[in-house]
Amino acid sequence: MLNEIQVSGWQLMLDVGSDINIINAYGGRAEEANHLISFSEDGIVLGFSLDLTLIEPGEGVLVYIEVEYDTDNIGFVAPVDHIYDDGTGNILTVFVDANGSEISYEWVVTYWEMGSNTLITTDVTFNVYRDDMLIASDIDNTSYIDSNPSPGTTHCYIVKGYDGAYESNPSNESCSSIDPLAEPTYFVSQLDQTGENQLVIIENLIGDDIEENDEIGIFDMSGVVESCNPDEGCDSPLYGEVLVGSGVWSGEQLEISCILSVDLSDFNGPVLNGAVGGNNIIFKFWDSSENIELTVNPDFTTGSGQWGDIFTSVILEPIYTIQQQVNLNAFVLNSVSLNVGIDLSISQLLGDIPLVMSDDNGDFYVPSFGVDQLGNFSNEGYKCFVSGSDAVTISVEGLPVDQTTGLTIEAFKLNMLPYLPQYEMSSDDVFGDYYDDILLVSNDMGQFNVPSFGVYQITTMSPGEAYSVFLNGANDVDFSYPGMGMARGTDMSYYDGLYEASLSENYDVAQTGIYHPIVITSISGMVESGDEIVAYANGEVVGATKVVDPNGVTLISASGGYNQYGLELPGYMEGDEIELRLYRQSTGEELYVTSNLEGSYYGMTPLTSGGITVHEVTAVPEDYVLSQNYPNPFNPSTQIEYSVPESGYVTVAIYDVAGRLVQTLVDGVVESGYHSIVWDGRDSAGHTVSAGLYIYSLKGDHVAITRKMVMMK
Repeated sequence: MLNEIQVSGWQLMLDVGSDINIINAYGGRAEEANHLISFSEDGIVLGFSLDLTLIEPGEGVLVYIEVEYDTDNIGFVAPVDHIYDDGTGNILTVFVDANGSEISYEWVVTYWEMGSNTLITTDVTFNVYRDDMLIASDIDNTSYIDSNPSPGTTHCYIVKGYDGAYESNPSNESCSSIDPLAEPTYFVSQLDQTGENQLVIIENLIGDDIEENDEIGIFDMSGVVESCNPDEGCDSPLYGEVLVGSGVWSGEQLEISCILSVDLSDFNGPVLNGAVGGNNIIFKFWDSSENIELTVNPDFTTGSGQWGDIFTSVILEPIYTIQQQVNLNAFVLNSVSLNVGIDLSISQLLGDIPLVMSDDNGDFYVPSFGVDQLGNFSNEGYKCFVSGSDAVTISVEGLPVDQTTGLTIEAFKLNMLPYLPQYEMSSDDVFGDYYDDILLVSNDMGQFNVPSFGVYQITTMSPGEAYSVFLNGANDVDFSYPGMGMARGTDMSYYDGLYEASLSENYDVAQTGIYHPIVITSISGMVESGDEIVAYANGEVVGATKVVDPNGVTLISASGGYNQYGLELPGYMEGDEIELRLYRQSTGEELYVTSNLEGSYYGMTPLTSGGITVHEVTAVPEDYVLSQNYPNPFNPSTQIEYSVPESGYVTVAIYDVAGRLVQTLVDGVVESGYHSIVWDGRDSAGHTVSAGLYIYSLKGDHVAITRKMVMMK
């Protein structure tokens, strides 16, 4: 025995045949280690330590075995399996190393004295034949190790005594075989062994068309594709779809040792490739006769179905069609798509469900009004509003869509991009090669990826969803989802946490599925992490986001309204003015905010961006205020700021020194808060006024305030 580990217990299962009986087992390294040795007549010899004494790593005879038999031939024993215990309860076979890799196969041939039933120790040597070919001659040991048997081949051994001139009659013949380990040709993993593995047992494959040589691939769709070593200048590992184990079906139970990722980053080490604990175990099936990849329906009999269990057992059913369920939430404009092929019209699929559905070409399906511009359901993105108070689930069955199908993202258009893969993928895997062409990506949860501002709130993309995509250039983009092994990865965990942290704790904002992104690129004034930027439209809160980093970028998802076909959702309407405030967490008050936003109206552009300034005054003034114009004196224009404590009728007007009305700047209902308006130095007829002194006034509910200003030449 050659062992590289400590051994506390061992077992030999010997092919003794029908005419050989074991009568004793003793000695060797097992006895030296004070192991209790026992045996049975049917070929089982085992030993273990009562006092936890271990057989240390080394080489030598494990145990001597005496047998008796009824023939006069030289006999031998061929062990068909060895089991060792390393002292920790781990069972190790001699044919697999600690990393799960195959090692050399060996048959041990042992000899006895003809007719004496004892091991031969002197005077006689032996010739050993394998398959009628001499493989060893003039052997003077009590056994010979054949280290080169072929997997999948039955070998027959004959041992003959040899006295230097003549051979004895042949011994009894014994044949033994090693099952072949067929190698996958389709699901071929390129991962390095990490030392951590999870055993996945395929108990059975169910299906009429399943044949031997069909293959099973086992995946983590968000695993570590490539390791990352900080010592080599690597910032983060490559995450994506990764094949972590595979095997060939032989008609019987299949055991696959899958590679797990090992994270050594806490010790300034690498993050090794493999499956990540907590992610779902995904199976794929390759039909070798039809040369097609099939979806698999797994039935887990042991384990949770996630990576990180000790082992998992499963029964698999390869299927040509898949089922998909798409959930439509009530009172939300859902962004949805299908990744299965169906030949059904929208009306056949949805029946009498009360809803409004549209695509990105401006076509609608509104059954309550007899409107059907969409026709058949296709693999594109849709917006869908359920007019009832209950959520609706759409269930379809069909062939899986090729996820690499080419799609076109059009310029100058808010595209509804369908999600074609069957499993979740990282958004960076999907869009990584296209970010230079993309202005923004959004979902119906109010999450955005805005590459130019370093905002990546969407980290995972899922079946059943559709995503709004707007390009930043004038050219269309040919787009396709990556196939297996094509993923490109970046660690997005920071941005995932950024989105979670950004959710408001102080404002209840309606989630409508329609959103306008406001990117705050800089913040001036006293702002702390945990304060919130609040977006208003017509005096109503339409968005609120916690400030995570006052020196970084903050994104507010303002929730839009909907008022068509008798359906109504709360929120901003296109063209409403954007008003921002700051909620100070420490005092619980809202502060007045001014901004230099590029695009100060909701829905008029794909996104709004710019900086803000926080003022140390409350957002809702306590009284009417008319501030001194700036600049003053001025030419040709000046800015007038005023505030009103409550919504009401307000006028702001310009008069000359004789009291004659020159220009009315404001005349109507004004919301409470701070306001600003510019006078361009023209009268109501559009003529530029002459230089001199002018009076401007603010009139509200039982109040009138006047101030002076000077127009220069």
